[in-house]
Amino acid sequence: FGVGELRFPAPRRHEVGPSDFKIVTYVHEGQPVLLATVTAPPELRPGDEVTIGARITTLVCREKCIQETQSLSLRLPVVGDASAVKPANAELFERARRRIPAADGRGRFVTVTAAPSVESVTIGSVFEVAVTVAIKPGHHVQSHRPYIPGLIPTEVIPERTGGVTLGKPVYPKPREKMDPKLKMKLSEFHGQPVIRIPAKVGDDATGTSLKLAGVLTAQACADQTSRCYPPETKGE
Repeated sequence: FGVGELRFPAPRRHEVGPSDFKIVTYVHEGQPVLLATVTAPPELRPGDEVTIGARITTLVCREKCIQETQSLSLRLPVVGDASAVKPANAELFERARRRIPAADGRGRFVTVTAAPSVESVTIGSVFEVAVTVAIKPGHHVQSHRPYIPGLIPTEVIPERTGGVTLGKPVYPKPREKMDPKLKMKLSEFHGQPVIRIPAKVGDDATGTSLKLAGVLTAQACADQTSRCYPPETKGE
């Protein structure tokens, strides 16, 4: 069997420690669902039954962190006709797919692209990655620091990349306005805000190219009605 890479839902930012020295991590809570594409080999025989297994290692934290490893498996019958394959657990998979960041960076209200500040790098190179958030006309997204509790901030979560150290994202200055209905000040991004991520190539970098990836979460709202939509997560 061929198994593709695991696809994760967007994590949540988690901060611990005093206000002057916070440690930031990214976590999953509740019941996150991971997806993987499995390709069956051509030599399977109809009438047989196959077992697919996996081993999952997690670090579970509350006041202390404990590493746990669990094994799971499922059995599936082999059929000879592709038309006999029936979908199962459709609601679970649909819900999981909605939570997986869009790989092409395109969403209903937001499109995300990334570009480096240099054409090539070497050991010790310092550069930036510009993440452009193109917001659908007539809409805005919450800034990285919304003033109203409950609104979801715009946030870039860079993935860890071997050989590259990524710094803290630098967000543009948001637009502030007073909402006449809420009678509260809002902090928003409009148009095509650019988020800059500093990066440095370390001595442990290997290979002929470096792949940088990450996830952006943003909550779009309509300018005229102030109606806010469920947050979108985009991969790039």
